[in-house]
Amino acid sequence: MPSHTTEGVLGMGCATKPSGACRTVPAATAGTINPITKKAYLDDRYKPRTIRHSNAVLRSFYEFWIDEGAGPLVNPVPLARAEQRRAHAHHNPLEPYRGGGQLRYNPKAPVRRPRQMPDERWSELFAALRSNRDRAIVALAVSNGARASELLGVRGVFRRVNALLVGTNWSMHDLRHTSALRMSRDEALTLRNVQTITGHVHLSTTADIYH
Repeated sequence: MPSHTTEGVLGMGCATKPSGACRTVPAATAGTINPITKKAYLDDRYKPRTIRHSNAVLRSFYEFWIDEGAGPLVNPVPLARAEQRRAHAHHNPLEPYRGGGQLRYNPKAPVRRPRQMPDERWSELFAALRSNRDRAIVALAVSNGARASELLGVRGVFRRVNALLVGTNWSMHDLRHTSALRMSRDEALTLRNVQTITGHVHLSTTADIYH
């Protein structure tokens, strides 16, 4: 019998987003690749990373209530291996972290390379900004590699500038990657410095992405 997770994953993989979901691009553009930024516009399907995140959140929710003794006896979001204990629950701080087990039925997420704005595109974007406020916000982002959620209200800046720069769909996350890649090439900074600034938990994460 298929589990709740099996049905959920298969359903999300085949379903389209609700008609009330906010669309940021015309239907004709959805799912296509932007010729300038080389980024894909979102379409009406759920991406593998969205499904994987949904599974991880659901499993953590059931883990919590099982530990509290107030949930089901079996977590409906199983691991791909037989071991069902919580990842790193008894981790020895003197030993390195190991994988906590893959969730069963998780779709494979594509490996994405960080996207950096070429210098000429960065200059073009910055010149298109129409106020000192917008310039300060964007300069701050590219200087420190902050996530979009860490700079409240800046997404509106990119909606405005992408509307002015015909044919682009730059985002705050592109500035984060641009900043980190610039820092990784700076001889005055170490990879540990880049890890600290970007907020990665493990140095290996920074090395895998930006080294």
